[in-house]
Amino acid sequence: MKKKTLYPLGILLSILIGTWLYMHYCCNDSEAENSQVVETNEETSQHSFTSNEFRVENAPFEISNPDNFNFLLSHFDPISPISDSLMLTLDQLGSTLTPVENKLKITGYALASEENSSMFPNLGLARANVVKQFLVEKGIEEHHIIVLGETKEDINKKGDTLIGPLRFQFEKVYDTPTTNWTNVKDELNKNPLVIEFNTGKSQLNLTESDREKALSLSKYLSSVVGGSLMITGHSDNVGDREKNTELALERAEFIKNYFVSNGIPADKIQTSSKGPDEPIADNDSAEGRAKNRRTTITIN
Repeated sequence: MKKKTLYPLGILLSILIGTWLYMHYCCNDSEAENSQVVETNEETSQHSFTSNEFRVENAPFEISNPDNFNFLLSHFDPISPISDSLMLTLDQLGSTLTPVENKLKITGYALASEENSSMFPNLGLARANVVKQFLVEKGIEEHHIIVLGETKEDINKKGDTLIGPLRFQFEKVYDTPTTNWTNVKDELNKNPLVIEFNTGKSQLNLTESDREKALSLSKYLSSVVGGSLMITGHSDNVGDREKNTELALERAEFIKNYFVSNGIPADKIQTSSKGPDEPIADNDSAEGRAKNRRTTITIN
């Protein structure tokens, strides 16, 4: 065959081989890309009701940040440090709330499977309250903030971290029935929150009733100017009296620190110790001594 004939055939063959290679490999890559896009879209469609970003709904202008408050599973204190960017946005939030008569409603969320180690009836409420105190420390007045808590299952989760399990909303102030806080104080002091301890230990287990009382104490402190708590430690009479008095004070300080970790301001809590001097049961029995090893939380 002549060279003039072979030359065009070679060009045609190269084109055919190139076309086959392009179709075979390029299309597969495109399919892989399309598959990856579909997978990404599926992941996006599974996004939960909570947002990865911090955002305040119904605000007079845009208040948002790509960062947010995040929490480890079964924890009510936000993962620290809080980013500088989010801190600046929170400053913006404070300047918006302070001069205007509206409220910021913070709803905290928790999974039903999480363990509630807080002083509040549910972990979502504990998270909202800790964030509330964080905002109060940045200058937002307590009476401008409402906290709520709910259990939800559709929370954004990454490993053992919950991403932004909070909702922030502006609400206008409306006339609402006022609470008689004097009656609340009298009732809480008449039937105070009492936490018992095991011998020689500062370990506590709160019942649902205890958590309801703790919630009432928190609401009182948020609503009454100058309100404060007195946490008094008590002990049984076994052993040295001076050591028992010191141990009772340590228990009171333990409860104070626990309250502070739950978002109760430290400057609104005082502690004292009565040691073995005010028993409520017979120290001659194990059951009586257990009742005497306690802390009592009252309103000043």
